[in-house]
Amino acid sequence: MTTPLTGSTASAAFADALARLRRQKRDDHTGRPPFDYDPRPEVWRDASWSPPRTATLREGRGPLVDAGGAFLAHTWRRRAEEESKRVLYVAMTRARERLVLTGGADFRGACFLSELVAAIERAGGPSPDKAKGRITAGGLDLEVRHLEWKEPRRTKSKAAAASRKKAPSWSALDKAWKARERERVERSRTSRFTSPTALQESPAELVQVAVDEGERRRAAETGTLCHLVLERLDFWKPDVDRLVKVGARELGVADPTEARSILKSFLDTEAFKTLAGAEIVARELPFLLPHDGGVMQGVIDLVARIDGKLAVIDYKSDRVEQPEKYAGQRKWYVEAAKRILCEKDPEFKLLYLRTGRFT
Repeated sequence: MTTPLTGSTASAAFADALARLRRQKRDDHTGRPPFDYDPRPEVWRDASWSPPRTATLREGRGPLVDAGGAFLAHTWRRRAEEESKRVLYVAMTRARERLVLTGGADFRGACFLSELVAAIERAGGPSPDKAKGRITAGGLDLEVRHLEWKEPRRTKSKAAAASRKKAPSWSALDKAWKARERERVERSRTSRFTSPTALQESPAELVQVAVDEGERRRAAETGTLCHLVLERLDFWKPDVDRLVKVGARELGVADPTEARSILKSFLDTEAFKTLAGAEIVARELPFLLPHDGGVMQGVIDLVARIDGKLAVIDYKSDRVEQPEKYAGQRKWYVEAAKRILCEKDPEFKLLYLRTGRFT
């Protein structure tokens, strides 16, 4: 049941709708909904009508809507239809020679094809869903084709059918699974990454390390601190005391006395004077090389050119000089220098800091 509006009431509602439209145009650039629900005494009650559900037009609550809201909803729908037509026109006019439109047989409803069919019918042409071949409408020459879609048959390959018929061999699967498990366990025992130092440690040395853990820790702290100081040392203006103090604080070394003594003694050796007059190419040069299915990684302490010859130098703070112990390290460091620096025949030198001797 619809409650009729009087003339004065309808005029007021229409004026209110126009005012709302003006506010909408003014607020379009903000992107915010400019309308709020306005419960007026003059409402339409019609259970068969429901307002459009849009975020912009908040005029309806259930079947209730005022006159202004109904007018705005109609205007909004018309605007959306015109915008849809504009988008379709832009898309169709992009074709240069021929425009092909496809669609299903059941295209009634809100879609582009429905709008085109309605336009053809308004222009005096036949309905495309019933016509076939060439038709004319509004000065346009159109061709209509009706095609029947058939689902392509899926052929079953003989190999797939044979594989499904063949029963799986559970014994072979169990054998392959056990072989993979053995390979996994074997690989888990060996690290993917290794270093020259790790390869040169013998089982006897590892046992000795476990026994003398305290002495090993102190020796490692001294060696690490010496390496850090030499990495930052200016061979022309050495400032050992300051670098040892800063390095010990960074590494957390409580007593850097031994490292300071080793480095101060090293400054008076011929080896230090040789480095002071050499061309320093790189310090703490990292490298990665393939090794036995894994990766060999290491860091070269110093690369210098001495008397025109490239030398790969590794610092050692050992108490006893054992150059034969580092044969593997020599091999990998020389190979890394060849690949990284493109040097044909670099020389490898061990520099023992306690004695200041190259070996």
